[in-house]
Amino acid sequence: MTNSTEKENIKMKSEERRALVLLGTAAIVASFLAPMLADVWSGTKKVEDFYFNLPPVNSPIPHATYYWIYILGFALASWLLYAFFAFWYFSADWLSPKTRDMFHFAATVFMGFYILYITAYIPLVYFDVIWVKDPAQQVIFYLLILVFILILEFEFIEWAMGVGGLIPRALRRMRKRRKSVIQQFPI
Repeated sequence: MTNSTEKENIKMKSEERRALVLLGTAAIVASFLAPMLADVWSGTKKVEDFYFNLPPVNSPIPHATYYWIYILGFALASWLLYAFFAFWYFSADWLSPKTRDMFHFAATVFMGFYILYITAYIPLVYFDVIWVKDPAQQVIFYLLILVFILILEFEFIEWAMGVGGLIPRALRRMRKRRKSVIQQFPI
């Protein structure tokens, strides 16, 4: 077996494991989302009934309100799109390696959306709502949040695809500079 075939097999097994974890998590998310949607669709509850506040208080203390249906719905949609593209990536007997790589790239994009949504978007919007008081500045800050998340998404894709990226290179440069300064001025 050649070295490139071994690498491809390792890559495929890693992606299979990620897919199993994400799709298992998607099933759990769907089990929470389904009763909420059933209540909304039956008219017994509204979307606004399923929420949480950060910090966990009510008005008049400044807080950000998040709706579970939107958060869980976004997670489920992202992971199902990931599953769609991952399915075609795993179809080695149907598609050429180049076509499969395109599907792998698309799957990685949708895997990154939800990760960034939870880890960056929600906390940054919380900061925007709580700490930025002027509505015009909130809009500007919100646009900066979206640009920042777009940059992070591209960085995530480059990292996941093994290409590298701007942020890892910048971190390596900072570490190198720090080491050189420490060597120049030992304590």
